[in-house]
Amino acid sequence: MQLAGFDASTSTFVLVSAADGSTLRRTFVDFQTWDRYLHKKVKSMEHLPTKRFKHLMAISWTRDGLANGQHLALTKNIEQCQKWIQSAFARLPLDMQRTFVDDMAYAALQREAAARLARNKAAKDLGQYFSPPSSVAMLLDAVFALPSISFESALFLEPSCGVGRFFQPLVDRGAKRILGYELDATVAATAAAALPSAHVISLDFLKSTNPETGRGDVIVVGNPPFSSPDSDIVLDFFGHCAEEWHAKAIAFILPERCAKPMYMESILAKLTCAFVCHHVAPIPESHFDFQGQRINKPSVILIYTRVDYSDGPCIPPFLCLEFVPGH
Repeated sequence: MQLAGFDASTSTFVLVSAADGSTLRRTFVDFQTWDRYLHKKVKSMEHLPTKRFKHLMAISWTRDGLANGQHLALTKNIEQCQKWIQSAFARLPLDMQRTFVDDMAYAALQREAAARLARNKAAKDLGQYFSPPSSVAMLLDAVFALPSISFESALFLEPSCGVGRFFQPLVDRGAKRILGYELDATVAATAAAALPSAHVISLDFLKSTNPETGRGDVIVVGNPPFSSPDSDIVLDFFGHCAEEWHAKAIAFILPERCAKPMYMESILAKLTCAFVCHHVAPIPESHFDFQGQRINKPSVILIYTRVDYSDGPCIPPFLCLEFVPGH
């Protein structure tokens, strides 16, 4: 494999295959991928000479140009980078080698990588960090311990249900009616398939309306998206649950920052004095599932319950009734 040039207009290196003399155009990202892979598998492998490659990427050049006396200052960097490419390529598994030198296979791999990046970006933009079973169980145990709620007739509402990780644990605890909202239609279909008896609607929850006022308590559970580009969406979720859905209780898994006193006051201000913080507790070994990867992130359970001030003045309660300290 000979390093034959660099095209600055396309940011691609020109390589010539030693096997058949074919010309390949590949990116610096490819060499970075090799470097990451090899240093997991081959500890003695020399690291990618990034600075030398960066020098070669400053301008367009070719081997023919060097032979004619152009860009001679690049000669040492070219030789060192070629040495690294040859050494690294020889250590790659055969399937990686074949994909690299086959233009069709290489293009297919690039399309797959681009699609994966697009999925990850969409999932990140939508806040699709799903809760593990341990966190779901901890939240639901606290919810089903709440007093003065008729769980038999209650509607359990999950405003950002994801793939439906709360559904079966709710059924296991006796929930009869489950309604989930999910903005991503593909993810919503997965949730609906997970528990056909649950009603899943593919819609922005913040645009939802409550069609069944008076048919029992509404208990909101879930793990809402933590942020959006133009607002603190957690507060928006709390507000919509209270105002539109007249929730009896709102129980969320949230980032640790949401349990800070100033933020909890913001939640109560959004809910108005019809609610009180009933329960707050840190989640041990907290983590989320993002596109199949475990993301460690400190988080808490916050539960707010509606209170009746019909017999007295409305006094905003800024202290939580039940605080479980961290361990």
